[in-house]
Amino acid sequence: MCLTITNLSKTYGGVAALDKVNLTLQPAIYGLVGRNGAGKSTLMGIIANRLLPSGGTVALDGANVRENESAQGRIYLVDETVPFMMGVRVSTIFRREGRYYGGFDWGFSSRMLAEFGILPGVMYGALSLGQRMIVRLVAALCVPVDVLLLDEPVIGLDAANRQLFYRFLLESYND
Repeated sequence: MCLTITNLSKTYGGVAALDKVNLTLQPAIYGLVGRNGAGKSTLMGIIANRLLPSGGTVALDGANVRENESAQGRIYLVDETVPFMMGVRVSTIFRREGRYYGGFDWGFSSRMLAEFGILPGVMYGALSLGQRMIVRLVAALCVPVDVLLLDEPVIGLDAANRQLFYRFLLESYND
């Protein structure tokens, strides 16, 4: 797997959020650090094809991810947007993700939900903000993707749940 970003630019009302970014990523865990407004979320949104760039390309193993369902099915983004419907059960969300991404690790998700204290039959909208983030993170760790983008993944999580998430993240990566 190789993610290649070439001359990527994005402007908002004439202000550059990204200016000719070039980056090549091989399989590993990376951290993206910068001030608020530096373009981190914009970069991840473009990689995941949720935002359109003003210029440049994002390629996964040489294939442009824009308008490429096969490449998009290999990239998963968890960010502040809530792509899940509030009126559905957690298990339904996981089934939907599994259908779109071509699989879902039900055993791992069950173990994670149990340790986080979340029942799979609960309505997503009935969960607290932190619990909803946990559900989104569990979904992310259970779909078979090559690129997992986590934009501020521990927002709303207390210290114990952050530590538990980091443990599951490393376990998932090692597997």
